Amino acid sequence: MFTVIYANQAHHNEPDTEQLPSSSPQTSTEFQEVPITKDESPHKSENSMSTASLTAMSNPSMAEEDVSWATLQVVGDDSSENDDGDSDDEDLDVQELLDMYDTIDTIQVGRELAETPSKIIKRPSSYNLKGEEKEVRFSTVQVREYPIVPGDNPSGDSGPPITIGWKPTREMEVSVDHNEQYGLYADEKALQNSDHSRIKRNVEGLHLSHLKRMCKLHHSGYSSKEIGAATKAADDERRKREETLKSLKNEKLNEYKETIKRAFRNATVARKAKKAEKEFLKPYIERSSKNRHSSIVNESGELPNAKTYEDDGGFWYY
Repeated sequence: MFTVIYANQAHHNEPDTEQLPSSSPQTSTEFQEVPITKDESPHKSENSMSTASLTAMSNPSMAEEDVSWATLQVVGDDSSENDDGDSDDEDLDVQELLDMYDTIDTIQVGRELAETPSKIIKRPSSYNLKGEEKEVRFSTVQVREYPIVPGDNPSGDSGPPITIGWKPTREMEVSVDHNEQYGLYADEKALQNSDHSRIKRNVEGLHLSHLKRMCKLHHSGYSSKEIGAATKAADDERRKREETLKSLKNEKLNEYKETIKRAFRNATVARKAKKAEKEFLKPYIERSSKNRHSSIVNESGELPNAKTYEDDGGFWYY
């Protein structure tokens, strides 16, 4: 049985075959027993690779520091130690040392990947035709200011109705972050003047009195005459709406009155006109019914085809 002894040293890049002094900063020294037959040479790269792999896997601290192999000695029993001491104390060549370094790097990378926590990858919600994930990003916000103009909605109680125009008076483009910060600043400023924890507008908060509407129109540049004309037009529409609402309450009664009125008119005033209309339409109605019957069944009792029907000059009358 042979024992392979190796020592790792931190912050050394070149191997040194000389005996290291006791004051050198050795990090750790591990011993690993590897069975090697006497016929095989202990300096083969295969045995060195297996020893380095086993030791690096058993000692996790070796993956965190710079490992440099200093010496590799093969020590036998007491009888063979003196005989083969000179032949066994041979240094490894450069290729074997490079193989050892590659093995240590591979084990270190594998351990780092194993210790890395797994991340949950969410499946995208939608894909395009090429199989790529669809993304929607908002970078800027375009703000437009529209003027206040007189409207035609008669829903208000009194005063001129207002609305916004079609052409904007000013346009600006700001970033989404700036717009959000401005919104938060406005909310905080409004919260300072309110006892509620959150500003929420209801129907009453959206209502504007007729005085506020008139002030907005004056501020937009409209004269008192134009505001008065808009108020008069809105009042006329309000009056018509009230009449319509009142008539809906007596809808059935109005329908009954309309039916009686139509029957009375047909029986008295429009009686002669109805009779003359019937006399005028009588020959057309008789010919239409006759042609309809002849087009269905001919003299031989068979249904005529389309060609015979066109040649005979038949017509439909409704």
